[in-house]
Amino acid sequence: MRMCVGMHRAVSATMKPYILVAAVGLAVGCNNDPAAAQKEADQAQARATGQQSDQVQAQANEMKAQGVADQKQAQATQAITTAKQDQRNTFNTLLTNLDKRETDLKADKLTAKAADLASLDAKLAEVSMQRTVIVGDVKTLDGATAETWDPLKTRFEKDVADCRRALSPILGKT
Repeated sequence: MRMCVGMHRAVSATMKPYILVAAVGLAVGCNNDPAAAQKEADQAQARATGQQSDQVQAQANEMKAQGVADQKQAQATQAITTAKQDQRNTFNTLLTNLDKRETDLKADKLTAKAADLASLDAKLAEVSMQRTVIVGDVKTLDGATAETWDPLKTRFEKDVADCRRALSPILGKT
């Protein structure tokens, strides 16, 4: 018996590392429950799916925000285009009135008395100056952008008002 005990000690000392590895392997193998492993895999898949879902939602939100921004940009572009066209129509009406008045003044000048010529020349100069201002505004209008529109609109309104004031006495309006 004693020999068994001694041998056990000899085997025990040399085999300790191998027995430890085997015991750890059995312990790991014993804890490797297929249901738990499947549960972990399912949870990992759910997290991945959740992350993908979050990414898809974020992309959808981004696309929606971009759509809203594009729509607002289109509305702003349409608004500036409409405002420019309205202003162009006002200018064209004024230019037509100025041209008509200039033609009338030139015709009046042909039949006017010498005393009235100076007054007609002054009126023609005023009409010509106003026409030059409005033609300049039309050229400026072509290059107007949303950023430059407000100050230009203020200037255009002033020029239109000045032109109408200048035309009022000429046209016999008050």
